[in-house]
Amino acid sequence: MKKIVMIGHEPLTKRTKSIFYIEDIIQTGVEFEYWDISQYIFPGMRLTEEVEASYIRKFSQLWQVQQQLVAADIGNIVFVIEVRKNWQSRKFYKLLSDYHCFTVRIDMYGNTVLNISLWQKLKIVQLERIVKILSNSLEEYALNIYKTINKVKDFDVVFSSSILFPGRIPINHPDYEKYLENPSSIKGGYAVFLDIYYPLHPDLLYMMEMKAVSPLSYQESLKTFFDKVEDKYGIPVVIAAHPKAKYVGSEFGDRKVVQGETASLVKDANMVLLHTSNSVSYCILYDKPMALIANKEYCKNRDLLSTQKKLSLSLKIPIFDIDHIDMTDFNPRNLSHEERNEYIYSYLTSKTSEIKKNKDILLGELLK
Repeated sequence: MKKIVMIGHEPLTKRTKSIFYIEDIIQTGVEFEYWDISQYIFPGMRLTEEVEASYIRKFSQLWQVQQQLVAADIGNIVFVIEVRKNWQSRKFYKLLSDYHCFTVRIDMYGNTVLNISLWQKLKIVQLERIVKILSNSLEEYALNIYKTINKVKDFDVVFSSSILFPGRIPINHPDYEKYLENPSSIKGGYAVFLDIYYPLHPDLLYMMEMKAVSPLSYQESLKTFFDKVEDKYGIPVVIAAHPKAKYVGSEFGDRKVVQGETASLVKDANMVLLHTSNSVSYCILYDKPMALIANKEYCKNRDLLSTQKKLSLSLKIPIFDIDHIDMTDFNPRNLSHEERNEYIYSYLTSKTSEIKKNKDILLGELLK
């Protein structure tokens, strides 16, 4: 029987254990290990929801990973890789290729990258981003040369819910499977804000190397806007806290802050407020009126702002500047039936996977 090794660029968390069905894999009797290389990729990274388990191996240097590969029965291992492919990780991927590892990519966030035209992309490019875009393009060009010279191979198998992965094995977005557990929806008499733990999210600090932004100014702007929403609609705003957030309770005034219940909060909300979030999938699946919002502090992160603009173009809904908003113009909207279906079948599921469970698809393929 094959062994499965998952290699991640961050420590193992409850969320990762759940969406990758790690306990289900172990229960089949397959030998499983999680190789945590976060301290090699992002030295100093710490997550509040880290878990400990006997099958976790931690590496802070690439030579330690190499030693493990030397001692392993490579031909009998499936390597599930959760490490971004970029210049920073190039030597890691070369190492996997040098040892002829069979690698698998399981894309659980198929709605992260959206399919918008080149012309649409050019329309939202800001002058100050051009230098970074050129820098990213040069890095990608250099990475492709490096991969060619060093014979770094692509993933052997890719699972994804996104149409943007040609040759993929179709799976469902985890949010789609969560939705299927309880697809009915009501109006529960509240608005929900999909928090992204800005500007303190670990991905912003470690992966995007975000410069300092004032959490207090950002939160004060949100509180003022939420007051206006509550006055206009006569319903409270509830905060769906990001899983990685560490709030003490007063960041959003006296509003209710709930963690770990985003799906149910969206399901019964009257409307949804958000910047940009993978959880926009719940808004679309439950067919909720939604509004994209931004403020001065949020706009300081040009990468997030660009992502939000792409989401705005894709969904055909505007972005509201909440620092300078006329509430008479504020009007969250639903997608049309056609827009909703296009999004669902482009990024969340497919005609072949919608009748299946991810667990069955993944275990069936990985344990062949």
